[in-house]
Amino acid sequence: MKTLDENITALEQQIKNYKGEALAAIYLELAELSVLVNTNKSRDYLLKTLQLTAHSETETVAKTKLLLAANTMNKLATAEALPIAMEALAIAENKNFYTLQALIKAKLALINVYSGKNAEALQLINESLTIANNYDDINLHMDVYGDAAFVYMDKDLVKSGEYAFKFLSLAKQSGKDWQIGYAHAVLGYWARENKVDQDTYFHFNEARKHLKKQEAHEYYGNVLTQISICEKNNGNFDTALALLEEAQIIFHKVKNERLIVINAIVLGRLYRAQKIYDKAENYYKEAYNIALKNHIDYEAAAASVFLGYLKRDNEQFEEAIYWLEKGIEAFGANIRPSSKADLAKHLHPLYYKIGNLDKAYQTLLNYTEIRLQLQDENRIKETALLQTKYEAEKREAELKEALLQQTESELKALKAQMNPHFIFNALNSIQEIFFLGDKRLANKHLARFSQLMRNILKASGQKNISLQDEINMLEEYLSLEQLRFGSSFQYTIEVAESVDIYTIEVPPMIIQPFVENSVKHGLLHKEGEQTIKINFNLNENNNVVEVTLTDNGIGRKASALINQHRKNHDSFSTAATEKRFEILNQYSAEKFAFTYFDLEDNDGNSLGTKVTIALPVEA
Repeated sequence: MKTLDENITALEQQIKNYKGEALAAIYLELAELSVLVNTNKSRDYLLKTLQLTAHSETETVAKTKLLLAANTMNKLATAEALPIAMEALAIAENKNFYTLQALIKAKLALINVYSGKNAEALQLINESLTIANNYDDINLHMDVYGDAAFVYMDKDLVKSGEYAFKFLSLAKQSGKDWQIGYAHAVLGYWARENKVDQDTYFHFNEARKHLKKQEAHEYYGNVLTQISICEKNNGNFDTALALLEEAQIIFHKVKNERLIVINAIVLGRLYRAQKIYDKAENYYKEAYNIALKNHIDYEAAAASVFLGYLKRDNEQFEEAIYWLEKGIEAFGANIRPSSKADLAKHLHPLYYKIGNLDKAYQTLLNYTEIRLQLQDENRIKETALLQTKYEAEKREAELKEALLQQTESELKALKAQMNPHFIFNALNSIQEIFFLGDKRLANKHLARFSQLMRNILKASGQKNISLQDEINMLEEYLSLEQLRFGSSFQYTIEVAESVDIYTIEVPPMIIQPFVENSVKHGLLHKEGEQTIKINFNLNENNNVVEVTLTDNGIGRKASALINQHRKNHDSFSTAATEKRFEILNQYSAEKFAFTYFDLEDNDGNSLGTKVTIALPVEA
């Protein structure tokens, strides 16, 4: 599968071959592919698309305006993004582009969230979800669920998590690494809001793997920044610094000023945590100046606030007040109530320390008023957090139970298929003996077969049986085959002293299909002496029983040639065994496994076949 970068390069090489609307379609596709790679490049392609489609109301124009609004909003320029998104919605509603309406309303919901219009945001996201539910479109649902997770993140963590996990599930179905990576990033932000540090690190780290694979440079760099915060919080300062330096190289390469600013702020926080105040101040001021120059108001405010905290740490109280007030000014109407309360809390003692008692009193009143307003919100959030954890644990338990039941059902179904298959082969052998006229031998064979059937039926209802019972059934089966083959057929079963056959348990009839294969495909066509050796050993390091089965048959190559000429050759046993091992491995730390080896002399002549079987031992 090509990476995003490779797809972008391939499309860029085709630009010269197109004109008009076809070229506009190429530009739009390039803009979509560039979203996580380079947002500046994406924006350039969107503007080129609009130049080619000016004054028209096509689906291409509506989609282009939608992406341009999203691109603008990524800079938190919500006032600029809103009219662009509304233009896109007008076209979509006028032309009945229903799936685009869902996408645009989801994006408008996000714009309203960042503008502090929560009621409007919730109404828009619900309208978007309602439209999307009318369509069986995985890409539509992924986009809407991703936006819904962010819309609900400050309001309902349970719903936010539900949409984020739905997004991830669909992303995995799509098989697109960049979608999987982005979905994990959404869950990383959600887990951070939940204050679950372990999950935050896990999801951002998963995002890093998938986004790096797809060369989604810009968003990969953003995820590195988020992981660095986790590493800083865990005291891993060198690792955090290395991640931030790698991210900064990427951001300068793609010329994303906002991400450069964010990264510089995080670098400042990293050095502040280590009490390296001069470096922290340099990075905060660098972030502030770049943000101010490029009109990145939100990050300029954040840099100001962190500078204020730094000055307070160094007891430079008047400078601390200066930077904190600049931060409040830069936030403007976009300041969150919790941030406003936090700033008032920090400003109150600073005003007191410099003797400005009026300001100290006023900020204390502001802090108290906002804190009381937030108490109810915090209670709701804490309740949602507890509910989220409960629902997550409940879902995980239900999922494990469902998977366990599914696994057991699949194994039972396989056993139900394998047992008749084995019985049919055994009865065929008895029938051959009757045809040869040896009734005494046939009756003896039938008696042993009956005993073996009783043991198989007894074992078939159990998940595991003792290794002793498994070996007993192997001996009964091999004794049947010895009756059929006569004195030329010999078998041995050896068990090492370290293997406790009475306490070790294995799935029933786990070894018999391999033995049957040796007999049916290796020894049946072998002239002269026919031997099977089965050895059981315990590998204590890996906690597995290692079974080695060796025959001196004609070998797998000769057997394959014979089977080519058999019209009704049945490969069910091998396929069923592979499927059974695959299912068993879903719930085993150590893996069930088997490997075939062709035994040959120096001239390449077959000496038989060996198969090794690894059976995990439960501690």
